[in-house]
Amino acid sequence: MFRRHSHPWWKSFIYAYAGLRRVFLRERNFRFHLVVATMVIVAGILFRLTFIEWAIIFLAIGLVLGLETVNTSVEAICDVIKPEKHGSVRRIKDMAAGAVMIASLTSAMVGVVILGPHAWNWFMRVIGSK
Repeated sequence: MFRRHSHPWWKSFIYAYAGLRRVFLRERNFRFHLVVATMVIVAGILFRLTFIEWAIIFLAIGLVLGLETVNTSVEAICDVIKPEKHGSVRRIKDMAAGAVMIASLTSAMVGVVILGPHAWNWFMRVIGSK
């Protein structure tokens, strides 16, 4: 009923790390999303976000990075199955990229909603102190 794995459970983390390392090294968009995520985290630290705000920010970051990784996997599978150009493969790749775009735009909106008021208050304090 249950398939036994041929490796200890902790090796799954090693394999997952290898996959993430590969995505990081080969995918420019993944690195871009990591840079944006880092900037958002730094802003969150500076603005002293609440626990709930952090939870929402981390969910948004995880969603984008996770979908970017899945998108990369879908593209790799398509390239193995059908290396030559093919209309169906192009549509599949476009749909996977569209999922990343939806997550990215949604995360950007989350960032504006959460960080925007903090940035506005900071800006007003800076302007008011002059």
